[in-house]
Amino acid sequence: MGRIQYKLFEKPEGIFHLRKSYELFEYLGSQSPNVHFTERMRSLYNMAPLCADLSQYLLADSIYREVDATAAWLFESNESQQTEFMFNTLRLRGLSAYFTGNHVEAHQYFRQAEERLNKMETMAPGKNLEAHENLNFNIASVYYQQGNLEKALEYNTRVLNMVLKDTEHDEKRHNSDLTYCYKYIGNTHFAIAYKKYLDSKKKKTKEVMNHYIVARENYYKALKFTPREAESQAKFNLCTLIIQGMEKPMKMPKGF
Repeated sequence: MGRIQYKLFEKPEGIFHLRKSYELFEYLGSQSPNVHFTERMRSLYNMAPLCADLSQYLLADSIYREVDATAAWLFESNESQQTEFMFNTLRLRGLSAYFTGNHVEAHQYFRQAEERLNKMETMAPGKNLEAHENLNFNIASVYYQQGNLEKALEYNTRVLNMVLKDTEHDEKRHNSDLTYCYKYIGNTHFAIAYKKYLDSKKKKTKEVMNHYIVARENYYKALKFTPREAESQAKFNLCTLIIQGMEKPMKMPKGF
């Protein structure tokens, strides 16, 4: 059920059933550790990426930790699977560190994940585009949270270029990915604009206003792919007011 709901973009229902599944596997393991052990570990391994895609990073991380601790030997005979497993484990641990505000640790995990991803690319060239997209977006998010906005913009732009070349997903998923790419590039320009505004002692310089203009352009592009995306619409309107002089330059509103 969780897998079906994941594919149907029914996020709350998908999360509910994946959590129930994990609880049942956990109970089975505590009651009968050796019963269907291999099948249980493989099921958990397949569940973890779904949890991550549904933003349940701590759940995904706990699953990877369990499989890593008890069943890494499942992949010893298959170097490709083992490398992919380690990539996923390290990326999810990096995300867990990011969500707890541990930026240094997050970067460390992401660098290790990148090493595994490079190895995956060597073994299967051109077959890891989504993994590259996810990891680069994760790195961009850490830089953004740290306030290193130029690096965040660099990595968000990388992700956009990857998504534009992505032919693996259907139109609905592709449009959703482009919406998020343009929105986060817009967010970064919005944040840079306010930083430049403060650096210039609150003067609306050409550079400051240009970043708000570019931010608005990116929100407009996001809305082309998802017209009812409320966050992009709100920020597009806010940028318009700032550009027209009806609002002062401001930092990103809370809740965005």
